Amino acid sequence: MLLILGILILLKNLLKKGANVEYMEERDGWLPIHYAARWGDLKMLNYLIKAGANINGLTNSKETALHKCARWDRKDAAIILLKLVAITSIKNKDGEKASDRTVDPEIKFILDYFNEYQEIIKNKDYLHC
Repeated sequence: MLLILGILILLKNLLKKGANVEYMEERDGWLPIHYAARWGDLKMLNYLIKAGANINGLTNSKETALHKCARWDRKDAAIILLKLVAITSIKNKDGEKASDRTVDPEIKFILDYFNEYQEIIKNKDYLHC
């Protein structure tokens, strides 16, 4: 619930007092990193990763934080996870990779071809110099 509300300060204090960064919510098995990814809360996502959150942690339906980014079109959160080498080939219980969960063509391309995407962005920056 804290992640849904984006209460970063409270989360930091709880983790300092020993709260489990990998606490799994009972109903759907979401981890804190799934909520941060779903809401696109980049500060929360970064804090959880620095605190040791597993970027490839699975929900009860075998979805990763990348699946959540894809489903709710959270491009910036997906890029953070991909830069940290999140595994894009993990399939959920329905056999879908994260890129199968989005209708946004740019996010699908980023998830399927992240290295190529980085080259395009790098070259784009050179063209605007």
